[in-house]
Amino acid sequence: MIDMRQKQNKRKGVALLVALLVIMAVTIISLGFLSKSDMQMLSGGNMELRAKMDYLAESGLDHARGLILNPTGVAMGGSPYWTGATRQQLDNTSYDYYDVTVVRDVNSSLGRRFVINSTAYREKGSTRIAQSQMTADMWRPLPLFSYWAGVGGGDIPTEVSITGDVYIADNVVVNGTITGDLYATGSITGAVGGYEFPNTSAITRNWRTYADFAPTYFIDSNEYTATEICGTIQDTVLGPTAGNPAGVYYCLGNTWLFNNVTVNGTLVSGNDTKVEDVNCVITAIPEYGFPAMFVGRDFYLRKNADVVSNGDIEILGEININGDAAAARLTVNNGGMYAQSGGYKAVSASGIWSIVVNGH
Repeated sequence: MIDMRQKQNKRKGVALLVALLVIMAVTIISLGFLSKSDMQMLSGGNMELRAKMDYLAESGLDHARGLILNPTGVAMGGSPYWTGATRQQLDNTSYDYYDVTVVRDVNSSLGRRFVINSTAYREKGSTRIAQSQMTADMWRPLPLFSYWAGVGGGDIPTEVSITGDVYIADNVVVNGTITGDLYATGSITGAVGGYEFPNTSAITRNWRTYADFAPTYFIDSNEYTATEICGTIQDTVLGPTAGNPAGVYYCLGNTWLFNNVTVNGTLVSGNDTKVEDVNCVITAIPEYGFPAMFVGRDFYLRKNADVVSNGDIEILGEININGDAAAARLTVNNGGMYAQSGGYKAVSASGIWSIVVNGH
């Protein structure tokens, strides 16, 4: 005879075993999900870190691009172009850095090709736990020259110092100082701070004319009236007005600058401009893109001339230093000096004179 209690106990044992198997299966499946979730989280974190390193490496490329195209005020470390930097950061509280190296291909067309390498990395202690590297070729446009001279402008006298790149449509003899590159259509004699590019094809420049400034000029599509002044200027302060926001002042003929002349704007001469005395400061208003001075023919430094141009000087003729220029000084800041018909001519001054161009 079968014991019913024994049957019930067996059924309970089977049920418990089934329950344990189910719990075990659920546990194993749950652990699998947890493990898979952890892997997905780790994978997602790695993808996020990789993306951050890629973006940081791109930032390094943009850093180099900006400083190559706009080198004004950049510490070059003795090189004519920015060569890179190490351990740069976007956020100095993080462990993320990037290194940038820049190599110029001087054998490329006019030396305009630059090879940029950027390496981004996350560092903890002395260990790099992530890294991304990118390389790019960049072709720089033609430089925004600090000095430009046409045919006949080949000499750079000892009294001349130019910060930036130079173009001269002639054979060139360098006795002065050029910190940047020198491009010449002929031969080059003497040393420069940057690279020399002799026998270069002619580089054209878009020259403005007197009519671009006087008697009226345009800012965008709006026309304004320049202010006419007499040919002799001294003890004068000129600047923008409501009807002349760029502060353009012009003289159809020759313009003579004597003592204490301040122009906040653009001084335009239809013919020659001659500077004879001290304290002449011409400051262009940069947002309009106009030069500090526009000279329709030749520019002369005479006697004790002391003139500062904060902005470009555009000269359709040549630059003359007269024999009576005993202590003449010309300083160009944040701009260039451009002579269409030639460079320095009639340099017969016996005294101490100087021209300093702190260019682009």
